[in-house]
Amino acid sequence: MPRNSTKPEIALALSISASARALGIRSEHIQAALENGDLVCRSLGPRRRIAVFGEGGLQEWFLTWPRYTKKMKGVPHG
Repeated sequence: MPRNSTKPEIALALSISASARALGIRSEHIQAALENGDLVCRSLGPRRRIAVFGEGGLQEWFLTWPRYTKKMKGVPHG
């Protein structure tokens, strides 16, 4: 069987509820991100899936969240 000259694309995707469980947030946040265009939802078969990696994926969206930084008391800033 001949092989294609292009590299195969790995599709790792989660449903909306599985994405929310993986990130520990409510599914309404995922749904709002889909409506705002922050996340891209693709149809794989009869189900809608959100890509984990790549443009419009969960990883890039999660990295845009603000990070908590703990302020140390009694430490001189210099």
